[in-house]
Amino acid sequence: FIYALTVCPQQTGLIYMILLNEFLKSFISINIPSNTNSNQPPTALIKSSMTKFLPKKILLLAGAGHAHIGMLRRLSAARLKDADTIEADIHLISEQPQTIYSGMLPGWMAGHYQLHDISIDIKSLCVRAGVRFIQQSLVKVNAASNKVVTTGDAQTDFDYDVLSLNTGADTDMRWQPDHNSYNEYRSDNDDNNTGAANTNVIAIRPLSTFITQWQRILKAAQQSEKYQLAIIGAGAAAIE
Repeated sequence: FIYALTVCPQQTGLIYMILLNEFLKSFISINIPSNTNSNQPPTALIKSSMTKFLPKKILLLAGAGHAHIGMLRRLSAARLKDADTIEADIHLISEQPQTIYSGMLPGWMAGHYQLHDISIDIKSLCVRAGVRFIQQSLVKVNAASNKVVTTGDAQTDFDYDVLSLNTGADTDMRWQPDHNSYNEYRSDNDDNNTGAANTNVIAIRPLSTFITQWQRILKAAQQSEKYQLAIIGAGAAAIE
């Protein structure tokens, strides 16, 4: 099975979260009281017994979007009550160990928050949730063989029984003449990358790239007597 979050409205994220929660319930252990009535249906007892012998399912979380963050917090709370609650191996793949909370981004741009105030430590959250954190980039999904391909220091395949896609949005900037420079700009080592720095159009997504670009905008504005900035779009963040 593959779950995918393709758009970003809050109601869609809520529905996605409900689906993922319902799926996770299938991995919850059922504790059978010692004084179980023999006349009761044996369904719960059978399920509890079978989970001891069947191999654990693999739930692969691709990306660290809001739904997956909520899931990690739910898993953390469940582990505090019972470390053996989840009968599954859960892995999360993310390019960065931290993610930016988009709802607080305008406040950071206005100077109300520091960068650490709007950052979520995904790696630490995975540790508390008992989830394996994999810091790599997802480059391919092979649904036929239940595998994903990632790239980091080396290309690696990961198997899954259920794949949940919650990677967040990105912006297609290929319409720009210098879009190749824009892609290179996403690299951390951008000291000599002058092509992207000269572009007059930037995108909010991915947020990690925008954070660096906005700091450059502020620096340029401070050095200019008349700096003009146009905002395209009228979403909640744009209005704020």
